[in-house]
Amino acid sequence: MLTLDFPPARYDSAEIEHFDDLRRSLRRAIAKEDQALLAQVGTESALINQRHLPQAGLPAILDIARANGALGIQVAHSGRMVGVILHANLYHSDRPVSAIMGGLQELGMAPMFIPCLQ
Repeated sequence: MLTLDFPPARYDSAEIEHFDDLRRSLRRAIAKEDQALLAQVGTESALINQRHLPQAGLPAILDIARANGALGIQVAHSGRMVGVILHANLYHSDRPVSAIMGGLQELGMAPMFIPCLQ
């Protein structure tokens, strides 16, 4: 399915207000190059959208991410892709990365590591 094949989410007024706050935070994160704030925005957005396009494994993904020092998560609009947001200085061979990838594999996912371009 493509993103456009899904019915549009019907956000309530509290969710819309929260998204307004998140957009302001996103602008700050970009302006200040603040990875942690950017990841927080992604995580909050994913949690809001959990009501509209639930991801069965999202609580477990969050647990794995938090237990291994990830900054946050992001979920694509269609829900087909979930990303764990890590510190930019980590490599595929670093313990947190291998622990997260192993945990995601245990959930039946096919993780891949995409390094930060610096």
